[in-house]
Formats: sequence, structure tokens, C-alpha cells
Amino acid sequence: NNSAQIVAQQNPSNFEYSIEMFRSQIIRNIDGILWAWRAASELIPTTENIFLPHLFRILTQEPISNTTASIYLIGDYSEWLLQHPETIEPNIQFLFFKLNNSIDNTLIRSICLESLRKLCCSCGQKLLNILDFMLTQYNNLYQRLPHYENRNFISALSAIISYQSINLARNSIQQILAPTFIALSTVCNEATAVNPKSAETAQNNFDIILAAVAAINNSNIQWVSTNPTASDHPLIMLLSSCWPYLVNSQARWRNCAITKIICKIIIKVLQTVGLANKDLVIECAKLGAKFFVEFNLQDAPSLSLPENTIEIITTVCEISKTTNNLPENISFIIQKSFEQILLRITPTPLPEIVARTDLIKNFYELAKIIFENFPQLMTSNCQLQPSAPPCMIIDALVQYSCTIGPQIIDKFASTSVFNLLQCLVCEISDGQRSFKKELATKMLQVRIGLILGCITRSIILSSTAIVTGPVSDLLWELLRINPNEIKNMLKQLFEQARSTYTLPDKTVIQQTIDFLPRCDSKKTLAAKLTSFVVSCRSLSSM
Repeated sequence: NNSAQIVAQQNPSNFEYSIEMFRSQIIRNIDGILWAWRAASELIPTTENIFLPHLFRILTQEPISNTTASIYLIGDYSEWLLQHPETIEPNIQFLFFKLNNSIDNTLIRSICLESLRKLCCSCGQKLLNILDFMLTQYNNLYQRLPHYENRNFISALSAIISYQSINLARNSIQQILAPTFIALSTVCNEATAVNPKSAETAQNNFDIILAAVAAINNSNIQWVSTNPTASDHPLIMLLSSCWPYLVNSQARWRNCAITKIICKIIIKVLQTVGLANKDLVIECAKLGAKFFVEFNLQDAPSLSLPENTIEIITTVCEISKTTNNLPENISFIIQKSFEQILLRITPTPLPEIVARTDLIKNFYELAKIIFENFPQLMTSNCQLQPSAPPCMIIDALVQYSCTIGPQIIDKFASTSVFNLLQCLVCEISDGQRSFKKELATKMLQVRIGLILGCITRSIILSSTAIVTGPVSDLLWELLRINPNEIKNMLKQLFEQARSTYTLPDKTVIQQTIDFLPRCDSKKTLAAKLTSFVVSCRSLSSM
């Protein structure tokens, strides 16, 4: 101390510099210790009561509070803080203090918001008493934060809101999304849609809405209320409030990125509230199907199905199953939606459609879900060509599947096509009497020749992997129903194909087909078809 006083008297500037250096060294040492605590955060139990209580008492005090590790620790130890509720509010206050005082520091700002999100997700119920304070902070900071940081902020708030009563939650959601709706209203009311910045602004704000819905979805909290109607649910209210902006944005920009985010919003809402009660199921399914029709089928060119649209209708179907009866208005929308997709896909030239393996897989996955769960939707009439007579959707689908099946070279896309045909056949072999079984039986009686023709061409044209996979599986199911009839029809079809394709000797073909009904397993059938395919390929290459 005496030495320090002498140095200070002789050269004050050197003394201050020495003190600052000493202080920096202390902070660096403390920072190293805190980073060690960060590294151990997943290993330390929430019951630890020796070191952590002392650490969190001094964490918000200088010089420790000046380290970035101190901010990280609040998020890393959010589960521990939940078990020590007296420590939660002081640390929330500390995060907001750092956020407001470091708003221009990108690193500190992002760390604060990430720790805030973690803390709110873990301790949401304990933070209800300071939610108003946090909402005020959000509204004050909204314009000063980039949208990706507003996402973190709104995720944090939504995690708390999910613990509120249903009435309070509706009001809180309106509050946190008020700045977002104002921004969307401004950009949607602009005179021109040409400005690319406008589309980006809309996309960013929809992204914030998605963050709110996702945070509520992830919290797995059901709002408690006495028999709430569908319109009372906070997320249905949210969706209804932003619906005008969804419609306006989609019509104005036709932006695939915006559509993708909107689809995700719809799906998250469906997943979150779809299982609550029958009214919510119906309301959610209406919104999902309405979105699909209004956004993705009107004025859309062929093969322009945006990403996630198939997932929306699939989600509608899956959730509607919980009612054990698809409501008529939703049934009509889904049926018309599927019919419109079919009408847009079927006129497309085969080379173009078979190249779109993603579209084929999604489309046939949807067709299979509808047939398995709501087969009555497949019986309505559609007219694929202006001059063609109307036919049932299921019949049009079978005809189209038999047309494109042998042309597809992608195994996964091919499997999705043949799986739909296999669903029909398996339904017939099922012992239980049902509407599906009657529909499948009728289709097979009418189209058995078409389906076997598809199998024949696939054996001749398709790769070995496809023939021994989905084609072999379909043939196996057919042979189980009527082996002799299938055998005789295959002989005729291969004989007819001889005039178009180079095939093995007639005796070889007949011996192969005669053996098929005697196959005792799918594996044996696939092996027999493999040897036949190899002989066909060797002839065609000569």
C-alpha cells in the first residue's frame, strides 16, 4: 500500500494504467472460471446448492457482470434457476439491463436474447408476474432489433404466454404481435408490389409470427377453459387476425419463401390445437384446407405446387381423423383440392412429370392417406380431358398410375406409385367388409388388365431394383387373390408385348409365368423376376 501511494504521488498516469491492467487481468481470470462453469452446465444437477447459489448472487455485480460468460450462464443454467425461483427475476432484470445498454453491440445483444429465450422456455410459469414488464420491453426494442432477434424475443414471450389463462393469452398474443401486424399492414398497403424490400419485410414479419406459434407449440401446454369454442382459442384468433395479411401477401408477391412460412404457420396451429376438441379440429381443418385452395390452386401454373402444401392437406386429414367423421364442408374442400392437383398433373408431358420425383412422392403419399382414411372422397367424378367422359377420382388415379409407373426411374417415386395400387389389392384380401373394400374390388374388376399391363411394361423396361421392389410386391398381392387368372392374363400381355419389345423365347416366358403362382414368399418371387429381367436386358443389349 505504501509503495502504491508513492507511485501514485510520483506518476499518477502510470498508477492508473497499472490499476486498469490489474483489473483487466482479474476479469480475464474470472472469465476463464465462468467459461469452465459453462462447459460443466449439463453435468451439474439442479439440486447443487453449494457453489451455484453464491455464483448467481454475484453474477450480476461488477466486475463479473462485464463478461460475456456471465450472460451465457443464465441461459445455460435455466433449469437450475427454475428450481431456485428467487434467482429468476434478478437475472431477467440483468439481461434487460445488458440488452438496453448494449443495443448496438451485436454479440452482447444476441447472447442476451438467446439466454432470455432459454430462461423463459424453462421458467415460463414463474415469469407470469413480470410478463407486462417484458411486453413493454419488447415493444420498446422491436424497431431496434433485426427480425431474427425479434424471433428469439417473441419465442421467449410466447413460452410464458402459454401458461396464461385462455383469455389472458389472447390479449397477450395481440400485444406481442401488434408491432408485427402494423409492419405487415404498412407493407401490404403499399401502392406497388414491385419493390423487393417489401416482399422481404413481409417474409421477415411472417417469420416472427411463425416463431410465436412454434414456441407455443413446443411448450405442450393446453389452455384451460370451460368448453372453449374454436374462435376462443388464442392461436385460432391469431390466425384469423393475420389472415388478411396472408391473403394480401400471397396475391401480391406469389413468393415461394413467404408461402413456405405461411404453410408452416398453418401446420403449427393445426398441430397445436387440433387435438383439443372437436370444434377446434373442424375449425383448424377449415383454415388449413381454405389456405390450400385460396393460395395454391388459384391462378397457379402447372406443377407449381409450393413446398409444404401437400403437408397441409395431409395434416388436415390426420387431424380430422380424431373426429371419426370428416365434416362435410372440409370433405368437399379436400376433395376439390385433390381433384385440382390431379387435373393439373395429368396433362403434363410424361418426361416432365417423371423428372419431378418430389412431386410424385408427395402427391401419391397424399392420395394414399385420403384413400386409407376417407375413401368416400375418391368416388366423386372428375373429367381429366375435355373430350373424355367423367370418371371417379380413384379410377382416374389408377389409370394415371398405370401410365406413368413403367416410366419412372427413381425407385422411391416408383414405390409411391405402386404402393397406391398395392393399397387397393391389399384392401380386397382383407377379410373385413368395408366401403374401402367394395371400392377397391370394383376398381380391380374394371382395371385389372390395365394394372397387369403396367406390371408387364415395368418388368420389361424398369430397373432391377424397381422390379424386385415395388413391382414384385404388387404382383405378390395380386397372385394371392386369383393366381390362375393373373397367370393367364400375364401370358397374353407378354405375348402382345413381343411385337414391340425384344423378349426371351416364348417357352422361357411361359415357364417363368407358370412358376410365379408357386412362389412361397416375396423373396422367391423377387428372385424369379430378377433372373427374368436379366435375360430381357441381355437380349435388348444384343
